[in-house]
Formats: sequence, structure tokens, C-alpha cells
Amino acid sequence: MDGISGLTTWRWILLLEGLPIIPLGLITLLFLANIPETVRWLTPCEKQILTRILREDARVADGEPEAYNWLSWRQVRYAFTDWRIYLYTVISIGNLGVIRCWTVYFPSFVQMITSSPENEHWLSVPSYLVATLCIFIVGFSASRNNEHGYHLTAALAIGAIGFLLMAVVEEKSKIVMYFCMTVACCGTFASFPLLLSWLTINVGGHTKRALAVGIVSGFGKVGGILAPWIYNFEDKCGDKNKCQFRQGHIICATIMFTAVLTTLLLRFLLNKENNRRANLGEAEWQRQAKVKEPCDRHPDVRYML
Repeated sequence: MDGISGLTTWRWILLLEGLPIIPLGLITLLFLANIPETVRWLTPCEKQILTRILREDARVADGEPEAYNWLSWRQVRYAFTDWRIYLYTVISIGNLGVIRCWTVYFPSFVQMITSSPENEHWLSVPSYLVATLCIFIVGFSASRNNEHGYHLTAALAIGAIGFLLMAVVEEKSKIVMYFCMTVACCGTFASFPLLLSWLTINVGGHTKRALAVGIVSGFGKVGGILAPWIYNFEDKCGDKNKCQFRQGHIICATIMFTAVLTTLLLRFLLNKENNRRANLGEAEWQRQAKVKEPCDRHPDVRYML
């Protein structure tokens, strides 16, 4: 589309990505109700169920005041002193850092298996379509089985294996290389939705949860800073038709395997904490239950594994 209507390609990209957001935002503003009680197309029973789900999701039952939309400075302190959130952040850095590398350099990977600029764009589509399907499948399985730790571990491991295979195969077989890229894409992109849902399930308190999501997502982006050093075009692509990315692939695989180990550690510690709370004595249970706004620290709360 370069040159159409006097616009360069990058301007067309921004227009095509940004224009649908405007009418969708207006539709949301005009037609999406603020609370379930005002929705006309829900039955009274459905409104009651949805309201109860929203209240439980906000952790009002865990000692949080009725006006749970206020900012609680106590929960802000909880968010920065909870070691679990920092483990989630380490996993996020490993995952989002690799995602950043992938989105920036995936077209360069495709150059290794095709010499046509048009095919570079078309060959990117199937990998993302398969990855989208994997996101729904893994997410559905995790919700159905009430288990996130092992699902996240599997997704991260698949992504890491995909990068290792890319480092081994390289130009030996274009078809196998494309398959390895698709495997890496599926594991990498299926991981973060699982991580985010696991985090929000296990973090109680309206303010603490919102801040935890910001911490994990925000610091996770820090991993993207490493992208130019992981894949260096000056060192790896002196010849466009003979790009070598072995070192970058190995680094990405190592980062994701580190996230795998962190995920297993986090799951083990959450399970250990659940067992500790299940065996609390009456006096200790009473002491912990009296804490103001306990959020997910309440002794009756059990973490989702």
C-alpha cells in the first residue's frame, strides 16, 4: 500500500490499526451498561448471578469494605511486600521479553525461508493463527481443570523448545524451520494470558490486584529492552539471504527455561502455603483472621495451583 493516497506504508499501518478503535469505543460507551442491573437483555436470575460473581471477584468477602472501588493504601503496601508478586514478575520478564523479540524480528526469521517480500508477510499469518488457537485451547483447559501452574510451565517449555529447534535447524530445511517457528510462536504467546489469569485469581483485594497486574505487566516490558542485543543485525545479518540467529535463539530459549523453573518454584511455594494454612491451630487462625483487609492473606483463602 506504499504510496496509495500519498501515504507511506507505516502511516497506513497506524491508520488501519487505529481506525476500528474509534467506533468500537463509541459503541462501548453508548451500549455497554456499567452494572448488571441495568442490562436489559439479562434475566433477573442472570443479573443476580453476575453481580455475585463480580462481588466475589473484587474480594469484598475477604474483609474488604463495601465501597471496594476506593484506593486502599494498606493494599498498596501489601502489593509491594508480597514475594509472590515478584516471582510472577520474573516469569513475566522472561515471557514478555521474548514476545518483544519475536514481534520485532519474526519477519527476519521468515527471510531465511523465502526470498519473496510478499511471502514474508503471508508466511507470518499461519503461525499467528495456530498460536491464537493454542491460546484458547490452553486457556480453556486451565480453567476447566482449575490448574494454571503446570499449564503455564508446559506453554513456556514448548516455546523454549521451539527456539532451541530453530537454533539447531536454521537453514537445513525450510519446512522444518517454519514448523519450529510456529512451535515457538505458540508456546510464547500462549504463556502470558495464563500468567495473567493465574495472577488475578491468586491476588485478593481490589487495589492490590490492580496494582499487581500493573507491576507484573509493566516490569515485564523491561525484558524487551534486551531485544536489540539478543538479535543484532550487524553481527547476524551481513547477508540478507544468509541470516544466522543461533545465538539469539539460544538466549531466548534460556530465558524461557528460567521462567519455567520460576513457575515450578512458585507453584511449589503456593502449594506449601496452602498446606500450612490447612493445618493452622485455632489460636493462629484467629490471629491471622483478625488482620484488617487480609485480601489473599486470609487463612481461609487457598491459592489456585
